[in-house]
Amino acid sequence: MKKFLSLIITIVFALGLKAQVTSAPDFKAVDYAGDSIHLYEILEDGQYVLLHFNGKKSDEETAPLVEAYKKLGCNQHEVFFIGVYYNGTPTPAKEYVETFGIEYPLIYNADSPDGSGSVSGPAFDIFMKLFQWPEATLLIAPDKKIVINGLKIETSDDIVSALAPYGIKGYDCGDDNTGDDNTGDDNTGDDNTGDDNTGDDNTGDDNTGDDNTGDEPQVSDSISVEIGVLDVTPFTIEASFTPNEKCASYFICLDTLGGLDQWAQKFGVTVDSLVEAWGRDPRTGNTTNLWKELIPNKDYVIHVLPKDEKGNAGKLQTHTVRTVAIGGEGLSVIDLEVKVVSTTSVRVIATPNEETAEYHYMLFTKSFSDSIGVDSTMRYIYKDPYALYEADNWLWEGLLPNTGYYAIAQGRNLKGEWGEITKIEFITTPEEEPEDPEQPDGIEELSSSFNIYPNPASSEINITSQLNGEADVKIYDLTGRCVKETRISNINNATINISDIDKGLYLININGSFEKLIIE
Repeated sequence: MKKFLSLIITIVFALGLKAQVTSAPDFKAVDYAGDSIHLYEILEDGQYVLLHFNGKKSDEETAPLVEAYKKLGCNQHEVFFIGVYYNGTPTPAKEYVETFGIEYPLIYNADSPDGSGSVSGPAFDIFMKLFQWPEATLLIAPDKKIVINGLKIETSDDIVSALAPYGIKGYDCGDDNTGDDNTGDDNTGDDNTGDDNTGDDNTGDDNTGDDNTGDEPQVSDSISVEIGVLDVTPFTIEASFTPNEKCASYFICLDTLGGLDQWAQKFGVTVDSLVEAWGRDPRTGNTTNLWKELIPNKDYVIHVLPKDEKGNAGKLQTHTVRTVAIGGEGLSVIDLEVKVVSTTSVRVIATPNEETAEYHYMLFTKSFSDSIGVDSTMRYIYKDPYALYEADNWLWEGLLPNTGYYAIAQGRNLKGEWGEITKIEFITTPEEEPEDPEQPDGIEELSSSFNIYPNPASSEINITSQLNGEADVKIYDLTGRCVKETRISNINNATINISDIDKGLYLININGSFEKLIIE
């Protein structure tokens, strides 16, 4: 999955350059405070809009944004700040606002109604409309043109300086925040006191009685399982389990330190219930278990939920184990070997040295990497969440023919220090011309000569091409998951129903060639 996701990113970079939005589309949404936000209405009033996409609450750019918001007049003068928490739902949004003291409008999403954790809502819709990558900061002029795309932020002064050429000056928040709108009967009076907050709803039989006591199974400390750690390596943990005489069965589960607590909070359930659900079939008697494909030098927690013969649960037992560290304190160096296999594929062999505790590598089109510079390219490496630890031999497929690429790798040592950057340039081979262009043999050599319309689409898409013949069509989301797969009889004239796919950004693959698809 790590490789496919990186490939998706590479392909989107290659395709997205020609799809950059230069004029901002309109949007309407309700922010965290419950206020209505209408982009074009703000712009038509003569204000610039500073739009910040944020994907995680620890975003290092947020604190400077909050400070700049106050330095530039708290949305009362030339510029209006809007935050877009593109993958945020109510609970993380609340934490994000409280953590950073955000006062400007923040747009976020609703919780997934089916509990699946899928992201959808107004913030994600805005992200899709503008087709900007996470943590981008845009400045939109009153004429709706995007005049700054990807503002680099380290301090609030970076923002103030970047906006100054557009006549955006510094102000105190001023007297516009006071007055009758903020005081008066709307904030005091009967709406905030009275029978709605006191009375029978908060006392009485609802909070006492049989619902809170009775025949529910009781936790017993006498039901237990002895946990023994047999072997620990950088990538595995093996443990033994010995139940006492009162334990009839038990469930086991392994997760990173604090991981189950986070999942329990996300789903609104107890850790005990997750251990039972994810532990699958209950165990009996003395057993052992070997967990594989773990991360080196990381704390894991073994969870055991014991039960008696009546199904009563004992106290949840835990045991923390740290996997063995790899690497040293010297310079991390990653050796890369690239072998061009075909017009659309290469084999990359990555070999870390003994000092490497973890490493990351990606493929980038040469044109994209050169256009953004070394520092910006490496930011994608640094933010890659999928680390590698051992030598890796991988065949990358779905590349663009006759296209220059970089394979870039960098690792960290045991102290967390980044080592040397390894950069290998290569070019995929050109496509061969078909022997009979009038009647090509199938469409194995299909390039990006097919068209998709409408795009964006909502219910169905049409595909046309100068070529004829059957074709395999696959649609992927940005996690690399194939959401639809079908075969069409004629690439020159085909219609595909997409009404069963959630709205968002996708990549459509037709016999190895990719194009961007937006479903709305």
